[in-house]
Amino acid sequence: MFVEALDVLVELAQQAGAPCTESATKASVSRALKDSFVRLIKLGGRATEPWRDRLKEALRALGASDAADQAVRHAVRAARKEEEERKRERREEKRARET
Repeated sequence: MFVEALDVLVELAQQAGAPCTESATKASVSRALKDSFVRLIKLGGRATEPWRDRLKEALRALGASDAADQAVRHAVRAARKEEEERKRERREEKRARET
């Protein structure tokens, strides 16, 4: 279901295009989509990896390239930090077993 919903939202974002002043409703929809896509990218993890490129593409269509790049950097940093934490925990467990 997530996949189907995301496909529809990405298509909607591409149709909406960059934010404009012609319609407050269109601008609000664009903003809501942008915020949602940024949050999804920032979730990081393996669940969102397959969708990261599509989400970035949709954000670019909405005129939010900088937000897309920033969200990806955030997700990468968070994943790196999480991996380092797991390694640290494994080292501590290994030391505890050795003593």
